[in-house]
Amino acid sequence: TGDLPAETPTISHEQYLALNELLKKKHNPALLPIQIAYFAGLRIGEVCGLTWQDIDQGTMPHHSPEYAV
Repeated sequence: TGDLPAETPTISHEQYLALNELLKKKHNPALLPIQIAYFAGLRIGEVCGLTWQDIDQGTMPHHSPEYAV
């Protein structure tokens, strides 16, 4: 096993917002997986492996503009 870095680099909220706007403008299909990763605290590989059975619809927001794509 390899040693893990002391801290995994993450993006700031401002960097996320800038990335989000860029992807929206370009109609990039990576937008939704990146939003899921950011808000759920998942790595992109974990997002790629999600299935509908992983989604708890009882706790999902219903009409929140924050999650609108």
